[in-house]
Amino acid sequence: MVGEVDIHSFGSRFESFMSSLDERCGFVNVDYVRRFADYCFSLGLSAPRVYKYVNSVAKISRLMRKDFMEVTRSDVERFVANLERDKKISPWTKQNYKVALKFFFKWLKGGGEKYESQKEN
Repeated sequence: MVGEVDIHSFGSRFESFMSSLDERCGFVNVDYVRRFADYCFSLGLSAPRVYKYVNSVAKISRLMRKDFMEVTRSDVERFVANLERDKKISPWTKQNYKVALKFFFKWLKGGGEKYESQKEN
């Protein structure tokens, strides 16, 4: 049986990314992001998809500057509103951030439950 060829080197790129996660998302959220990556792989998601989600979540962490467990619905709404107002970010990038944000917070705050059921303030 022939092994799978990784022409884009996602395996090594992902490992390199994860080793520098402290710098990328801030120390407080590193554990959440690592566990989220494990969760994504446990669902059978491909390395490129996990890389995309984790990279987006790390950037969101850096921009929010807040412990993810302390993030409220209004924090998320403010983040998305600021994201939508930013003319330098393409519509596809905005969509990618929103998809990653929703998937991550569903996992973090409720194991797949709707985020709306979480605290409001």
